[in-house]
Amino acid sequence: MPVQDFSPPLQDFGTLRLQVTTAQGAFPVPNAVIEVLSPLPHSALLYRGHTDASGIADDLPLPANPRADSQRPETAPASPRRYTVIISHSSFLPQTHPVSLFAGVKTILPVVLVPVLPTERRLQ
Repeated sequence: MPVQDFSPPLQDFGTLRLQVTTAQGAFPVPNAVIEVLSPLPHSALLYRGHTDASGIADDLPLPANPRADSQRPETAPASPRRYTVIISHSSFLPQTHPVSLFAGVKTILPVVLVPVLPTERRLQ
């Protein structure tokens, strides 16, 4: 009797790399908190991590729509899988960015954070 394969169909993945810096890209921001939320309407947290000493969070695998969708005119507009990325750090203003991922492609998101001014430094 043949054995039936119960494995789920293979999911396509894209990868995400964040490069978090400050001062117009001159200095990396280590230990920035990275959160990736699933596409709307659910917005579930898929990933939470930190940037390394170089301000980089790399090789985050995320589900992507099938590669074939991007190669047909009728499905190409809907082919990217869209995510929301939130970047935060106690010394900087938080940022939220939409990101589109494609199967088999590494998407690089450069982020330049703006420092928070200390409360005692007020303009007069």
